[in-house]
Amino acid sequence: MMKNMSTIYRFLILSFLCQVLISCASSEKLALKEIELIDPVYPEEAKRQHELNIYKGKDGYIEQYSLYLKNSVCLDEKCKLVEVTMYWDDAGNYSHLTYPENKPLTKVEHDPFTKEDYLRLDTILKDKTSILQNHSLAYLAKEPEKPKKKKEEVDTFIDPLSSFGAPLEGDEDVDGEAIATPAAVKDAVVKDAAWTTWVLWTYANTEIVPILHTETLAQATPYYIQKTLDGGDWSKIEFIINHLDSEKIYSQDYIDSISASLAKASIDQIEPALAYLKKASKSQNDYFECLINTLPKQGNYNAALIIDQLSQQQSLDDQILLSLTAKLKEVSYYAVHLSLRTIEDKDLYSEKIETNLSKLLDVKDFFTARRAYNYLSEKKLSAQTMQKMESFAQKHEDRL
Repeated sequence: MMKNMSTIYRFLILSFLCQVLISCASSEKLALKEIELIDPVYPEEAKRQHELNIYKGKDGYIEQYSLYLKNSVCLDEKCKLVEVTMYWDDAGNYSHLTYPENKPLTKVEHDPFTKEDYLRLDTILKDKTSILQNHSLAYLAKEPEKPKKKKEEVDTFIDPLSSFGAPLEGDEDVDGEAIATPAAVKDAVVKDAAWTTWVLWTYANTEIVPILHTETLAQATPYYIQKTLDGGDWSKIEFIINHLDSEKIYSQDYIDSISASLAKASIDQIEPALAYLKKASKSQNDYFECLINTLPKQGNYNAALIIDQLSQQQSLDDQILLSLTAKLKEVSYYAVHLSLRTIEDKDLYSEKIETNLSKLLDVKDFFTARRAYNYLSEKKLSAQTMQKMESFAQKHEDRL
């Protein structure tokens, strides 16, 4: 009886898993597209044909791409062929790779990649600005210069270990990095797998990317664009911003979505985002109001960049400064410091600005409050603000 129950239980589990797999499969539509890519190991030869797999979601829009790859990774044809399937998202960003269970990636001396090696490789392949783009495979393959020995040493001494670890003639199962990796790229490759790293990085981040962009943008409807902007993934938002900018497509909905996600933009992403917002805004004041409203959520770098744009402006509307000072009670100390310095440098001050700045004396962060106190202490103040200043000075007498 127990045996039958165990069999039934296993059957139910198996049925459930099958249903899950069928459900997952039905949520994706797979299309194939023939593409041609240069073999980075032999760039002078004719391009090779590849099948690009295109995965679409239930809404009919592309979600990801994949490409099966079986490729040499060295110039002497003595290396083990790399066999992987590489994946990209709909914005052409490398995502991950898989490999046959019995064919792991290997390094010198036939050593298979460790878990740490795969994690390291994943990080490298996701770095679109890697130093690898500035070097060829031939550069990685060049043998480093060896110090010249004195004539008598060459004539009289033979190192019995001189050939230890060198590749055996006819060995076809190694990465091909028997010679030292040039120091300039050591930190940009997986240790003992420099050639494999370079070839996979080249496939992941060069010729195929514009192909994927073209494929995705062929279906870039307003719905798809809005969905991507609202998704919050800046690797995809950046791709859409570049498209919108190149096509001169501007709308308030896009401005709102981009500004709402601006705090998550990296150092490299925020500048093109600000450039787009500036072009898309109806007026300079609209642009600055948009940026000021985002300040409470910004990190120090992004906040500094926004405030710098305000400081670089030759003339600022009074309303913009009022909006800025009204937001200061919600931002970090650093943003307050930069904003006060901007107002100071431009010699801009008014009673309304004073009223907004006096509210900083009540914030929880003492350093912010003290920065406002020191700024206001040099101004001619209203009776109400003077009273707040005196109360603040008495409360924090030992810290001023």
